[in-house]
Amino acid sequence: MKKAFTLVEIIIVIVIFALLSGAILRTYTTITKIAFRIEQDKELAKEVLILSQVLHNIAEEATIDYEKYQAKGIDLKQEKGITDTLYLTGGMRTGTEIASVGDCEKSSNLYTSSYQTEKSEFSGCKLLLTKEYAPDTAIILLGNGNINQSKMKFKVIPYLPNNQQDSEIDTGKPGFRILGSIYSAFYNPQRRENKSVFPIQLFLGLQGKTPNIYDIN
Repeated sequence: MKKAFTLVEIIIVIVIFALLSGAILRTYTTITKIAFRIEQDKELAKEVLILSQVLHNIAEEATIDYEKYQAKGIDLKQEKGITDTLYLTGGMRTGTEIASVGDCEKSSNLYTSSYQTEKSEFSGCKLLLTKEYAPDTAIILLGNGNINQSKMKFKVIPYLPNNQQDSEIDTGKPGFRILGSIYSAFYNPQRRENKSVFPIQLFLGLQGKTPNIYDIN
């Protein structure tokens, strides 16, 4: 005759089952969070790769439009080459401008633990490429989908007068750096699964060569 389970045995089985269920649930939750974070990181990396490819294509036929900076009253020497807008010229790229538009977060703010999440006012920040002759047909370089970005800055190289550069730099070609960050629309530095942020620090050498602005009288 089979012995029936006692109440104590039944309770032990229930407790063991509950513990196993809890462990399985925690494991599943952790895996889900990791998978979500990985997908966010992949999306950010993909956006940076696409941006890099687009900028490299532009760099093949463009150069810095030093004259435009002069016309705008922007002193690149005083600003040490740092500017909010990149002005390019050369071939099909003549009259090209690249700049962040809209209300944009500062990149440095994203890396503080006290960063306030769900700042919807920054979701409209975009990095645009526009042409002087067609300002209404801007191309969005960053700012689609669930990807947000900080305000992008550019560093124009060279920015010093020719007489302050050595011969190697003087005979070289201009270039620029783009600096900023992109981050997930779900970004929250206080939650590991939503802590996806990707710094952008790209340097591109331009194929054209433009006389330095400080040689222009």
